[in-house]
Amino acid sequence: MITSTTPPAADPQSRLRPARYGIALALAALVIVALIVSGLTVSIRAQAQSARQRERRTSVLYEMSRELASTRGITELLEVALRHLIDVFGGRMAILMPDA
Repeated sequence: MITSTTPPAADPQSRLRPARYGIALALAALVIVALIVSGLTVSIRAQAQSARQRERRTSVLYEMSRELASTRGITELLEVALRHLIDVFGGRMAILMPDA
């Protein structure tokens, strides 16, 4: 007589159930990681855009300070300042002076 050392399984599909849960768990982990990475990517892109804007404004302000340092006369100073302010902020601007 030959005897088996492993008892027969009551349900042949019972061995497959842990694999199904494992696949579902792996899929859930994959989705969570994808959402986290996506959120971090959006944050990094926003920070990079902000850094580019700060760099541009700093560059324009530096150029303006150099130009202002070499300019004489109130009219010329105001023209330089107005030109650079329009370059930084855009739109239309005017400098109003009181009558002297």
